[in-house]
Amino acid sequence: MKTKELELIKDINNKHDSNLKPTENDYEVFDAQTDKSIIEIKIRETIYDTHYIQVDKFYNLLMVGEALGKNPFYLVKDPSGIYLYNLNELKEEIITSEIVPKFAPYRTEFNNNKKITKYFYELHKYNSVNLLK
Repeated sequence: MKTKELELIKDINNKHDSNLKPTENDYEVFDAQTDKSIIEIKIRETIYDTHYIQVDKFYNLLMVGEALGKNPFYLVKDPSGIYLYNLNELKEEIITSEIVPKFAPYRTEFNNNKKITKYFYELHKYNSVNLLK
């Protein structure tokens, strides 16, 4: 797991007493968990009006959450806040929304990366809890 994500988990635990634990496997579907939840973390350096979740990531989080008996969340940190989306609560709204194709790197963590079309759902900030407030 990346240092920025580990630092964010530590900060959230200190501020919210959440007992959030990072995953040990870098290839896990999610980045952190508690006894009741799994959380995928995205850290962005730029503020966007809308956040996006990859369609396949959304469904994988729902399935793994159901299999583990845990609630799936998607967390986006940017300079304006830490936005937490409860995917179970937003499921109907998300799956009935438009899918947005975007030309993006195959993997964001590698240099000289080939770009492909990826498919996303939009997440609106008003549907999140800002953990900085």
